This record gives sequence, C-alpha cells and structure tokens, in this order.
Amino acid sequence: MLCAWPTRADAPRAGVDYLLLGQATSEPTPQRACAPGVLARHQDVLSIAAPAQGWSGEPQAVDVFGVLSGEVRISHGQRQVCGSMHDARTRDSRFRAGVGMVVVPKAGDREPIVVSWARPLKARWVPTLQLGAPSPVQQNDTARLLVRAACIAVAIALALSALMGFATTRDRLFLLYVVVCLVFVLWQAVLGGLSGYPEPWLPVHDRASWWLVGLTAFSEALLLPILWRLNGGDRRWPRSRAWQHAVLWGLVAVGCSVPWLGMPALGTLAAALETLYLLGCVLCLGVGVWALWRGDAQALAGLGALLPWWILVVAEAVGARWLIAYRIEALQVATTWFLMMAAFALNLRLGRLRQQRDEMRQLADTDMLTGLPNRRAGLRLL
Repeated sequence: MLCAWPTRADAPRAGVDYLLLGQATSEPTPQRACAPGVLARHQDVLSIAAPAQGWSGEPQAVDVFGVLSGEVRISHGQRQVCGSMHDARTRDSRFRAGVGMVVVPKAGDREPIVVSWARPLKARWVPTLQLGAPSPVQQNDTARLLVRAACIAVAIALALSALMGFATTRDRLFLLYVVVCLVFVLWQAVLGGLSGYPEPWLPVHDRASWWLVGLTAFSEALLLPILWRLNGGDRRWPRSRAWQHAVLWGLVAVGCSVPWLGMPALGTLAAALETLYLLGCVLCLGVGVWALWRGDAQALAGLGALLPWWILVVAEAVGARWLIAYRIEALQVATTWFLMMAAFALNLRLGRLRQQRDEMRQLADTDMLTGLPNRRAGLRLL
C-alpha cells in the first residue's frame, strides 16, 4: 500500500511512480449571489413548472444557452445563482458552454424553476434552455463547448499556415488572410463565450453587445470583399475594387464608432448589418453563378463558401428549431467553412505562383531561338 505524503510538486521522489499535484483545500465551493442591479435589468422571466404529479425527487439540471449579454439568473425556492457567459468564474463548473444549475427538489414538490435574463439585442436571438437529468444535459453542454473550441482552433491553425505561406512567397494576400482569421477568432470568442473561459482574457464584461456588433462590422468588412473576389467579381469587373475599398473602410469606421452608441442605436445597427450582409450574399451569389456560366471554374470556391450561409438564411426564414437551439455553433461552423474555402483559394494562388516561378526560371535558362540551355544554365551545371 502506498501512502501519499505531502511533497513539493516540482521535486518528485526517486522510485515513486506517481506525481501528486496540489494539496488539500479548506475553501468552500464558491456561490455567487445575484446583485439587485443585475436583477433590475432582467426583462424576460420564464417559470418552468413542475410536472402534474410534482417533481420526482431526482436531481434536475437546467442549462441556458444563447444569452449573449448580461447575466442569467436560475432560482428554485430559496436558492438562486447568477452567471455570465463571458466570465466562467461566475458559472457552475459543471456547465462550460452555458449558465446552468442542478437542483434537487423534494418528491412531490411543485415549486417552479425560475430563469430570467436581459432582453436580447435581436428579437429572434432567443435563448435556449435545456432541462433534464444532469448527465445528458452536461454532456450536451460539453459537446457545444468542443464545437466552439474546435472552430477557433481551426481558424488559428489556418492563420499559422498562411504565415508559413507568406514566408515562402512574400505575397501580402497571405498576411491579409491572417488578419481575417484573427478577427474571426475574436468574433467567435465573444459569440460563443470563450472570451471568458477559463478566465476572462477579453475585457467584455457587461459590454458584450457592443463587442459583438463591433466585431460583426469588422468581420463583414473583410468577409464581403473576399466573397466578391472568390465568386469572380474582381475578374469580371476590375473597376469594382474602388467599391470594395469603400465598403471595407466604411464598415471599419462603423465598427470603430460602436463603443459610443446607446442600446437602441446598437440594435438598429445590428439589424442594418444583418441586412447589408444578406444583400452582399445575394450579389455575390449572382456574380458567382454568372461567372460559372461563363466558364470561370474558380467561382466554384466562392459558391462553396456561400453554401452554409444560405442554409442558415433558409433555416431562419422557415423558423427551423435546430437553428434556434444551436445558432452559435451553426454560425461558427459556417465561419470555419468560409475560412477553409478562402484557404483553398490561397493554395490555388500559391500553386499558380510556383508555376509562374518555374516558367520564369525555364525562360531564363533557355535560348529562345534553339530551345537549348543557355550560357547561364551551362555555368550553373558546371
């Protein structure tokens, strides 16, 4: 039998086949009360009633997703907790993608579970609540976190790959792609709450709506011109670059002005950005179809990048239940797909650059009249 005596974690004893880190603690489990100021901002309240025969007496887990700004209150009887999506320290550690709580009502008890939150910036962006046994609810919560973290990890990996491409080619488009990836990493971190996991590393706090709208403006400033180019707009209308620059810098200016807007103006701007993006997608789709009809095979990359966005648009129009439940994950997956298609287009460009380099080298080493190696090639061979 082995006995674990307290030892320094950085100096394990020789011959011991385990390493004990940390030490026993006397700190209680943190319980975060709801401040009156937080509850005063909660306009939406939902009371989850007990079943007809009352609660069964088994633990009940409640998990709330999709509250992008402010805190969520979950209460049952005298117990209540408040948690913010953008600060993991305020949440129950058993729930990582949402704000959750596990309650154990007595058998036959009819006391409802009450959930409240601040009114969302967009009327259609309603939160999703999941009620059930702790194990499946927590597993679903963990799966959501994995999807969100995986999308951000893919964006970071694509940015590193583009950096290596720039080191090879010195093409500034690769650096632009790195900037696009970093902007979308920040946007996804605020959208999915990873800006506060495991501790806040972005100063979001109570300004989550401002951060989200500002980063949305920056994202659209980069996304729309790239979609236009992927669908062949640049190749068909070279003079459209002036309009692309106008859209880019206009949206950047809008994003920079977001911190000084009030909540009503912020909601109006969010709706305007959504409309602008939809119009941009319609225009890019028309250009891509026309370019493909004219024999431009490169437009396939742009049409492929648009595909998930149009799936989301159609799902939003028909009120699809899965989009309401998994809106954040769906947006992140669509964004990741767009970044992958843009990386595919960059790889095609890299292949063309290498082909041009080989052709120039062959022209430099070949006599144009005879087709034989010239003096430069002969000296290098010698």
